[in-house]
Amino acid sequence: MTTQVLEYLIAIEEEHSLTRAAERFYLSQPSLSYHLARAEQELKVKLFQKKGRSLLPTEEGIIFFNAARAILHAEAQTRKQIEEIKQQKQRRLRLCTPPANLEWFQKTVLPSLNQNIQIQLTPCGEEEAFRSLEAGQTDALFLVHRGPLPAGPWKQQTLRQDVCHFALPHIWAQHPLPSDLLPLCFLSLQDAGIQNLWEQESLTAAGLHPKMVCTAPDLSTVVSMITAGHSCAFLSQKTIQSAREHIAVSPAVPSWTVYYSICFQPPRHAEQAVSLDTLLTALRSVLA
Repeated sequence: MTTQVLEYLIAIEEEHSLTRAAERFYLSQPSLSYHLARAEQELKVKLFQKKGRSLLPTEEGIIFFNAARAILHAEAQTRKQIEEIKQQKQRRLRLCTPPANLEWFQKTVLPSLNQNIQIQLTPCGEEEAFRSLEAGQTDALFLVHRGPLPAGPWKQQTLRQDVCHFALPHIWAQHPLPSDLLPLCFLSLQDAGIQNLWEQESLTAAGLHPKMVCTAPDLSTVVSMITAGHSCAFLSQKTIQSAREHIAVSPAVPSWTVYYSICFQPPRHAEQAVSLDTLLTALRSVLA
């Protein structure tokens, strides 16, 4: 017995009439009578008794209609919940980023987002991410990169651009660097992601293999340690300029330009556009 048949039978019980119930569903009376007869045959009970010109539920009918209404209510609630889940999935912004950027993104960007914004964050390789973006399986892709990005059917915004130099105390700028950098400690930032790899590549290209390597909790610690004459690190040109009286740049170590970019497909609906705008605002704020 389908839920549609349950609705037919409840209509008979509410209207106390086959004719009026049939009119409610634009059915013929013989068709509705057929559904009633099949239901009573299936249940092996009579659902109605005739009193005058009205059809009233039997004792078994009352039990049946109470259960039928509960079934229809449960089905309606289930459909509503499923539809809400579908809408939530549609509003959710599917964002990919390479694994090297994942921890930084989770710790730095996600906490700054409005709790009503839904981000489905997935780590994946750069090539896989662009394929997913082109196929419409991903809505946006956040990248920290050095070279140009591939062109495709998506929009691209560069949120920040830095030139990174090898920075060291001024007193070391006039001296050849020992290959092990002693007595300087090389500092890397926590959660620097792929930039740690670029740092190692530049050091190796310059023939430098630091004997002392430490991780700094934040940028201000790195600057303080270099200013005090104890450490060296890769810093952005902007940071070096702000402390140029105490920090020098070594031309012997290759520099690089790093870009923070997001590629995205045009939003499919208004809710997703709001999520994307909120994400872009949060990224610009964090990267400022």
